[in-house]
Amino acid sequence: MTKIGAVFQFEAPSGWTEIREGSRHIFHGPNREELIVSVSLIQGIGTTRDLRVVQQRFFQNAEQSVKNAVAHPALKVTQPFQRDASASKIECWTLLAQTLDGGMVFYQKVFHDPRGILLATFEGPNTANGTNAFEQFAKSVAVISDSEALVE
Repeated sequence: MTKIGAVFQFEAPSGWTEIREGSRHIFHGPNREELIVSVSLIQGIGTTRDLRVVQQRFFQNAEQSVKNAVAHPALKVTQPFQRDASASKIECWTLLAQTLDGGMVFYQKVFHDPRGILLATFEGPNTANGTNAFEQFAKSVAVISDSEALVE
């Protein structure tokens, strides 16, 4: 299990190589697939109302980022941004797109916890192996327990 930040953990696709760029994990698959995983955590002090506002802003920023990424004219959205109950044990939102010719896919998932957001982007050939690897990754995303998060 790979931990990212003090909130999230996940399993990387088996056999894929990993590069770290700051807090981002970038994985490369055997067929030119790329999976980028990053996290934004809520930190600091404030009121309960402040926390709700920041939580909402984090989610809205993630949603806008996902939608901006698929605004490229070479992509068509095949599934709009929507909640995905089958993806993970935690709240997850998914947006799926592909190139106009259908040869490449561009999938994004936003995992939402009250303490932060994990954003996962998958790009690669439109194959069952790549899609399955991304779905397995998504199912592995979990929240580190509160007590564990406080220790790190």
